[in-house]
Amino acid sequence: MSDMRDQKTEEEPLLDPTAEPLARDDVEVNDIDANTPEDSPPTAEESMRYYGVDFDVLGLVRRFGQKDLVVPSFDPASTDGEKDVEGFQRQFVWPKKQMDRFIESLLLGYPVPGIFLVERPNRRFLVLDGQQRLRTLHAFYEGIYTPVGNKGNDEVFALENVGEQFRGKTYKKLPEADRRLLDSTVIQSTVVVPKGDNLEAVYRVFERINSSGIKLQPQEIRVALYSGELIHLLRELNATESWRALFGPAHSRLKDHELILRYLLLTESAEVLKKYGWDRDKARADTQNGDKVYHSGMATSLSKYLEHHRNLEELDKNQIINEFTQTTELLNKAMGGRPALRPRGTQVNAAHTDALLVGITLAIRSGIELKPERIAEVIKQLLHEPAYRKSIEESTAHLESVVTRLQMAVRLFSKPAKDE
Repeated sequence: MSDMRDQKTEEEPLLDPTAEPLARDDVEVNDIDANTPEDSPPTAEESMRYYGVDFDVLGLVRRFGQKDLVVPSFDPASTDGEKDVEGFQRQFVWPKKQMDRFIESLLLGYPVPGIFLVERPNRRFLVLDGQQRLRTLHAFYEGIYTPVGNKGNDEVFALENVGEQFRGKTYKKLPEADRRLLDSTVIQSTVVVPKGDNLEAVYRVFERINSSGIKLQPQEIRVALYSGELIHLLRELNATESWRALFGPAHSRLKDHELILRYLLLTESAEVLKKYGWDRDKARADTQNGDKVYHSGMATSLSKYLEHHRNLEELDKNQIINEFTQTTELLNKAMGGRPALRPRGTQVNAAHTDALLVGITLAIRSGIELKPERIAEVIKQLLHEPAYRKSIEESTAHLESVVTRLQMAVRLFSKPAKDE
C-alpha cells in the first residue's frame, strides 16, 4: 500500500472526529453523479402511452377526497389509505401566501400548470406532479388547512394574501357566481399508462417534466413508482439505530434511503465480480448472475434493481437485515459514528459509503472477524490511496470508479490482519 499523500491531503484531515452535519434541516450528501443523464433512456413509444384529460376543479376535489387521486404521502407511516402504493412525495411545503395566491389565480381565470398522473391497474391515479395544487384545493373546499411546520393545529382557510374582493373569504363565503366559476374551472392533466409493468420510462419522463417549485429527487420518484416489499425493507433498514448514528437525522428527500438501496445493489454486483477475480467480462458472461454486474449509470441501475426485486424476489430479507445491522454497528464502533461516512468535513460521501458498507458486508460473508480497530485502520489505508480517493471524488457512478473502490474495499476488509 502506498502511503503517499498529495498536498491537499496534508492540509485537510481525511477523518475529522469532530465533524458534524451543517446546521440545516438535512444532512448534506456528496453524490456528484446523482443526476447524471443516462445514455439511452427508453422511448415513450416503447414503454408507455399517454393521453390528456381536462378535470374541473370540483371533480378533482371530489376524486381527491374519495382517494381516486392518490398522493403518496411523505410520512413513512402513511400511504393515504392506498395499500398498493407505498411511495412518498415531498411533504406539503406551500406557505399560506402561496396557497391563497393559487386560489385567487383560479378565481381570476388565470392559467395554472397542469398535473401529471400515472394510471394504476385499479384505475386510480397516482399523482406524481401537482400534489401542492390538489392539497390546496381540497383544503380550501374543506375550509381548513394545516400551517407548514405546525402539524395537527388546523386553521380556518380564509383567503388573506389576495385582492380586496376575495380577502377574508372561505369557499362557503364566496359569492355564488365565484363558487360556480371555481367549481367549473378546468385544470389540464397528462395521464401516463405504462405498457405492462414497465415503469422506467415513466420515471424518465417525470424526471424531465417535473414542474414542482422544488424538484422531486430521484429516490422520491422511484419510491412512488416501484411500490412493494423492498420499499418496506428500505424503510425498516433506514430506521436501524446504528445507521441513524452514522448518517444523522432522517433525510427529508430520502437520500438515506437511496444510500441503502445503493448498498444492496452494489453488494450484489461486488459478490459476482469477486467470484470472477473482478474480471468484468467473465462476470457478465455468467448466464445465471451476469445481469447483476453493475453497468455505468447509477440512476438507471437503482431503478432496475427496485423493479426486479420489487417484492423481495431472490432476496433474503433476514440476511439483509442482519448484515446491514452488523455492518453499521461495526462502523460505529470503529469510527465513533458520523465521521465514518464523512472523509472530508460535514458531507456524507455517497461513493465512500458504498465502498465501506459493501466491503465490510462481504468480509462478514467470508467469515472474516473484523474488529473495530481493524476497520478504522482499513479506512485510513483506503483514504491514503490516490486511486481510491479519485474513485470517490470524480465520476463516481462510472463503471471504472465503482469497480475500483469496491475492489479495493473488499480486498482490504477481507484480508486477514496477520497477513499484512
